[in-house]
Parts: sequence; structure tokens; C-alpha cells
Amino acid sequence: VSYAWNAYKGLTDLYFFASKNAPAVTTVQDKKSSTYVIGTRSQASLNDHLSLSGEGAYQFGDYRNNATSATSGHAHLRAWAAEAGANYKFLNKLNSQLGLKYAYLSGDSSGKGYNKWDPMFENQTFGHIANALFAQTNMHVIKIAGNLTPLDDISLDANYSWYILDETYDNNDQVILNGLFGGRQYNMSDDGFLGQELDVNLTYDYTEDVQFGLLGGLFIPGDAFASGENGTIGNTKTAK
Repeated sequence: VSYAWNAYKGLTDLYFFASKNAPAVTTVQDKKSSTYVIGTRSQASLNDHLSLSGEGAYQFGDYRNNATSATSGHAHLRAWAAEAGANYKFLNKLNSQLGLKYAYLSGDSSGKGYNKWDPMFENQTFGHIANALFAQTNMHVIKIAGNLTPLDDISLDANYSWYILDETYDNNDQVILNGLFGGRQYNMSDDGFLGQELDVNLTYDYTEDVQFGLLGGLFIPGDAFASGENGTIGNTKTAK
């Protein structure tokens, strides 16, 4: 549900999403596992240069933590996410823009229930390599983004992202980071710095219907990965 403001070219959305049943990795029929999301997002342009946005969402439902039982092994899901951003247009010949974004995705704690954000069917990413290594959950993210168009048909984007764990792990914990189910397992430390990434994307509009793109990225793992993971992620702790 959307509402357009009369002032500041504002727009406010209220949304609800639902996902039922566990994925195929489980070995039994599961009718209890579910994720429900309710959230709101607003954006506004304060002037021709500066625009602001903010979003918050709450998840609830039942999370399966047992792969072999259809009647037990569930925890109540209570998770949170928030995002705030600002974008500045320079209104010059290069149509250059500079943006800053902060995102929070809750992690699981030792309290009651299950508090880790379920990324569900995400349609955005803060870093292409990071998104392949671990899911968008249990983290704070700071992203700086720049964009310009040096030619009419060519645009250049650069994005820098910084990742910090919301809930840290214990030394030598073996953790699956690729979403709530499945993925590769890593040895972790008790440090909260997950890593940083720089992406540069060049896009060429060949015609109105055809685009060509060239993407380059560099991810530098942080100290949240145990030193023994150097060979897993890269001999120099750098994944390209």
C-alpha cells in the first residue's frame, strides 16, 4: 500500500510478505515453518540535490532448527531490519551522484526464540562477492555509492561496503554463512569485523533494448574469519 505526499515528492509504502514451509533440504514434510514480514518505507526529496529514505521491518513466524522431525525442533522467529540512506545529485554535466546507506539485519542471540533475519527473496545486494559468500543477515552494513555518466551511453558506478557482525561467534565456531539453510562452512573467530568490498560497474547502452556491462569486485575478509580460513577465502585473505 503506497501513499504519495504532496510535499517533497514523498512516498510511503506499507507492505506484508509471507513465506510458508521449509525448503527441500529438510527430510520431512513441514507445515509449521513460516516467515512473515511487515514493514514500511518512506522516501522524500528535500530539494533538487538531496533525497532521503528510511525503512524498517519486523519478522515473525516459526523457524525450523531440526531437519528430521515434523512436530518438534521449531523456534519462534522474531527478527528486525532497518535501513537509512541519503543521495546527493550534483546536477553537473556528468550527472554525478553520491550516496550513503546504513543497514541493520538482526542476528541470533542466546535469548528466547530465534532472532536471525531471514533474507527471503532479496532483490538488492550491498556487494556482489559478499552476497555470494554469506547471506544478508546478522550484520551492520555501511555503503558508499557513486555514479556518473561520462558519455551519453556509458555509466560508471562504484560501491564500497563495510560489514560488521551483529552477533559475533566464538573462536573456532564452524558456521554456515550462505543463508539460513545450506552453503559453505567457515571457521570463525570472536571478532566482529566481517570484511569490506569495492565494486566497480561499467554499463554501455548499446540500444534502447540492449545493454552491456562489465563488473569488477574486490572483497577483503575481516578478522571475523579465523586465520585458518586464509586458504579457503584466499591465500592473502582476499577474494577476487
